[in-house]
Amino acid sequence: MAYDPDTPANSAEDPSQSQPKITSNFQALNTSNSVNHVAYNDADQGKHKFMQMPEQASAPSTAANEGALYTAVEATSTVSELVYRREGNGAAIAFTETAGSADSGWTRLPSGLILGWQIDSFSTGATVTMLGMTTIYQVTGTVDNSVDPAAQFISVYSLNDPVGGTFNVRTSAGGAAIRFIAIGV
Repeated sequence: MAYDPDTPANSAEDPSQSQPKITSNFQALNTSNSVNHVAYNDADQGKHKFMQMPEQASAPSTAANEGALYTAVEATSTVSELVYRREGNGAAIAFTETAGSADSGWTRLPSGLILGWQIDSFSTGATVTMLGMTTIYQVTGTVDNSVDPAAQFISVYSLNDPVGGTFNVRTSAGGAAIRFIAIGV
């Protein structure tokens, strides 16, 4: 039997009539509580075993002094991600979103910033686009597997279009792989 919020039906209902309905309600509550929760009589009662959240089509509203934790499909990763919405219908930050591999990719930090990394090869210079970023705040690079590291240099000399997520670089690496790490959004 499903939970019945109208038990007892009224104050005049005979307890012998209410008792089976009350028992049924307790059984329904116990069944509901047993999903992802520790049992009532367990030493850890009242705690969650784990949490499951259905995906939300849009960010939930938040008032002043409250935040919201929910799941939603993010455009970049195209899978369900854990999202935090700041107070007062503030920014929604998908902080489990990440993309890429060991050679190139990005991850979103809890602050909302993106940490990006990638490997590129070119002989003298190029314009590099960091994956997952629309604005770059800082970038650094190192020559990878160089035969003579002292003779190699790399210079990130301009964020030529920081809003587009690109930067310029010069190198004497002569085609050696260059590893970049960038911070942005």
